[in-house]
Amino acid sequence: MIIFASLSDRPAHRGRVVTCCVTLQGRPDNIDCLTPTAALVYGYKAWQGDDRFTGQYQPISQGEYIRGYAGVLKKRGAQVRAFIDSLDPNKDITICCFCPPQAFCHRQLLARWFKSYRPDLVIKLK
Repeated sequence: MIIFASLSDRPAHRGRVVTCCVTLQGRPDNIDCLTPTAALVYGYKAWQGDDRFTGQYQPISQGEYIRGYAGVLKKRGAQVRAFIDSLDPNKDITICCFCPPQAFCHRQLLARWFKSYRPDLVIKLK
């Protein structure tokens, strides 16, 4: 089973736990090819009114985030496909980020894309 969850939602975690977070890029358990860019993450937060990013990043709407993230994944296509192809449907893995449970984030987009690319995988979005 492939579980997409917030890092803070520890009861939802199963099997190997990996991240796809901007601030954790380059670390061994961060899946860098799935990580959105800082401009996308912080631009969306600026658009939401988060003062930490207003003025530092160009605000982008949810629709712009979705289109931008799709472009990032397309550009990293070979790496993304290799990661998804490496997943064993008989082994649990949890893919996490810092966004709170139920908040819009790339976990939702990844869950949909994984499901369409690998229909043999059981996908859970927490």
